[in-house]
Amino acid sequence: MSKFKINPLVLAIAVAMPTTVYAQAQEEAIDEVVVSGFRESLANALSIKKDAVGSVDTIVAEDIGDFPDNNLADAMARLPGVNIDRTGGEGKSISVRGLSAQFSRVRINGMETVATGYGNTGRAFDFNIFASELFSRIDVNKTMKAEFEEGSLGATVDLHTAHPLDSAKETFLVSYTQGYNDLSKASDPRFTALGSMQNEEGTFGVAASIAVSKRSITQQGHNSGRWEANTPIDPTKNYAAVAKTPTAAAKAAQLNHWAVVTPAKTAANLCSATLLENCWNDAAFINYKDTAERNTLNKAVHPRFPRQMDREIDIERLGFTGSIQWKPTDDTKLTLDVLDASLDFDQRDVNLTPISLARTGATGRAETTVLPGYVINPANNALVYAKLSGVDVRSENFSADTQTEFHQASLSLEHRFNDSLSMKALYGTSKANTEVTHESTAILERFNAGLTYDYRLNAQDPTLVYDFDLANPSSWKVSELRDRPTYTTNTFDNASVDFKWEINDTFSAQAGISNKKFTHDNLQMTRDNAIINQGKTPQGSAVSPTQAGCTFQSIAVDTSMGSTFTPSNGQNPFFLGNIQQVFDKMKFMNDDVCFPLRVNASSDRSVEEESNGYFAQGNFATELMDMPFKGNLGVRTVTTDLTTTGVVAGADNTVKRSYSDTLPSINLSLTPLDSVTVRASWAKVMSRPSLPGLTPGGSLDNFNRRFTPGNPFLDPFRADAIDMSVDWYFTEEGLISLAYFQKDIESFPQSSTAVKTFTELGLPASVSSLPAAPTESYTVSSQSNGEGGKLDGIEVQYQQPFTFGPTWLQDFGIKLNYTKIDSELNVGTAALPRIVSLPGQSDDSYNGTLWYENDSGFQGRVSYTYRSGYITASTTASLAGPGYDTTEEVGVVDASFSYQLNDNLKFTLDLINLNDVSETLLQSDYELVDTELKSGRQVYLGASYTF
Repeated sequence: MSKFKINPLVLAIAVAMPTTVYAQAQEEAIDEVVVSGFRESLANALSIKKDAVGSVDTIVAEDIGDFPDNNLADAMARLPGVNIDRTGGEGKSISVRGLSAQFSRVRINGMETVATGYGNTGRAFDFNIFASELFSRIDVNKTMKAEFEEGSLGATVDLHTAHPLDSAKETFLVSYTQGYNDLSKASDPRFTALGSMQNEEGTFGVAASIAVSKRSITQQGHNSGRWEANTPIDPTKNYAAVAKTPTAAAKAAQLNHWAVVTPAKTAANLCSATLLENCWNDAAFINYKDTAERNTLNKAVHPRFPRQMDREIDIERLGFTGSIQWKPTDDTKLTLDVLDASLDFDQRDVNLTPISLARTGATGRAETTVLPGYVINPANNALVYAKLSGVDVRSENFSADTQTEFHQASLSLEHRFNDSLSMKALYGTSKANTEVTHESTAILERFNAGLTYDYRLNAQDPTLVYDFDLANPSSWKVSELRDRPTYTTNTFDNASVDFKWEINDTFSAQAGISNKKFTHDNLQMTRDNAIINQGKTPQGSAVSPTQAGCTFQSIAVDTSMGSTFTPSNGQNPFFLGNIQQVFDKMKFMNDDVCFPLRVNASSDRSVEEESNGYFAQGNFATELMDMPFKGNLGVRTVTTDLTTTGVVAGADNTVKRSYSDTLPSINLSLTPLDSVTVRASWAKVMSRPSLPGLTPGGSLDNFNRRFTPGNPFLDPFRADAIDMSVDWYFTEEGLISLAYFQKDIESFPQSSTAVKTFTELGLPASVSSLPAAPTESYTVSSQSNGEGGKLDGIEVQYQQPFTFGPTWLQDFGIKLNYTKIDSELNVGTAALPRIVSLPGQSDDSYNGTLWYENDSGFQGRVSYTYRSGYITASTTASLAGPGYDTTEEVGVVDASFSYQLNDNLKFTLDLINLNDVSETLLQSDYELVDTELKSGRQVYLGASYTF
């Protein structure tokens, strides 16, 4: 384990600890502690943690329909060891203790499910689909026990909706909240209504809730398209860089345009297996007049397409929960739960993209010339300033309309046969369906233009200068049209029966069986067409379609096809094609002969998993040397039958396989003092491989020239997990906790990369959208069973209402936590290890919340949530890029205030992202900015009325 550095937050917790001794001494003078609101929520969550045998952290609603945060993921970011990934300025998915979203299972009312939205075709759960008002409690279980169903390497997250028999009172509530974002200037309404009622006998109850919200998001920033050097060639071949006489056109423009040829092998060749620094792919040159300087340029990293980013996102959510409970006798309870949620997610991106440096073919870098005066930053070998000629520039208008529908219904039966034997049975089904009805792009293009980019003064907002009239429609031609509707469906059927036998006051035994059937279907259709010829004969002319009767000669752009768009940074207003108007002129959507809608074979895939599990678990609650001692030990066995189908070389390919896991676990809890609990847990855990990685087909990205085939023979992620903690409950509402956790990961599927031509991919030509040529180079990322690695870390928590000092101070309280994680994952081989951190793992994360609550009805809190940067994905293992894609560290300040005017009326004010932080992606240790997007500050002002 690496050495842990002392974090300022840890120091603050240590400094605060002596005050708890004074607080504990004062506690005897307090006859009764009356809590409500956020303070009551913290106290209830602490009570759950204190009673648990394993490691669990909980968030409890302050009242019915009053969850502590506007977003479920944002709320969980305040828990130790839990980090969130944000999209559009709000939490979307979580990672727990350094393990990303795909490694955590999510259950709603006890039933496992998967909820996926736009861009998510895996196992990760998208929490932003659901309104937080629909839920009453979240449990994040960080340790495993046999009664928990398998599938989690990170955590088992339980989401609970309100049940009518959980409360003795009837409640009806309506609330309205008006939001405002200082960047989008948009009005964002939220409406919630809910009710819970039961009969006089308390044997029958009904609860229902509905939540409706809209949000408009504006994101502004910069995108480099990643920084990369030019790819080295195969070292087994010999090449030479030979200058040719500049063309007449180049001479006339006073350009030093150099081409590259491949002569026969001779002793004079500059490239050899021992001199790889002179060895570069012919099609990957950036040209320069001097050979030595050309090699220097090609080894420097450059932006693939520096561009300003302007994005708009519109979100509409609708959610409904319903619950019916019936207790015909004191020994029997029947519960029916339903949950429906819909999310409409519409995104629009507008970009001015100098595309040539991203193209490795003959119409890309080979046509681009760097003029004298360039600047390379020696600190990171980055070409931060360059004046270029021969650059193709694109005006791009992108729009995606997405609808996600989630439905779940579950029926549970709890029955006690006698004083010692009880049963719980559950059956349920869920379905998440995402339809990208339109993912459309209209691209206009200008060829062989001049561009000057300058990152020297501002890496997040470089200066970009073009040498032609960007706003003039006649500067452009219709280049490429795309439409990619996509359909993703996940279904999950669950059935389980558990029995519990209370042997005596000390021992009990549990046993049960479960059956889960999960299906995943993904299909993408494409209507992608290049309208112009990217080649030189001549560039910018219409292509010659192979379909009879099709001509693309009407490629000229005029004012009727769009308007001038001014980027948010004020630079370079340019003519932007209106998607619908450009499509209409080209008859793109209504000419199935010239523009046929085809199945994208690489995205046509399905997975069916059926698992049968059995468990036995013993529980005990006794004393060890006069100290309360409780725990459980057990084992779960599960067999998984897997059927995967994908398209390979134009034909369906189905693979079937089965595998089994035996998963023992033990959880122990000892209370050496009334206020101190020591816990220890060990378990074998597993998590199933990602869904796209399992299918025999693959995902093809023509724009970035990437192909990712699946592997149906991937093994699950498997690990031994250890957790140890010491909790000191020094007051009724106070906690100081220290936890250590470790995971020894014995198997971890990993990616390997290679560079192949499109022909070598073995895919049918129909899946390739021009301008990809058969000889175009693609980066192929495939997965195989890996070597595994280790992860360990510590968590520190401190929670306390101030029950000391002057009266005014006793209205305050504090909640702090800090997590430090270190991981080593071998993405190489046993013989040639290559050690990296786990993707999605932040070394440091912490949260601090200062809250205030008094008898007047006013309460408020301010929170700061921080996580350090983490790896998102690795690049190829060549010199093509500067290491790994990472995020920048981020710390977000949020605040929430409320005032309870009377028993019925409450006013709320929520302030999100007060410090206006950005979503920033970097590249490795070079800390070159790939993408930075600002989403602005969000304000919500609302009122709720309880009947």
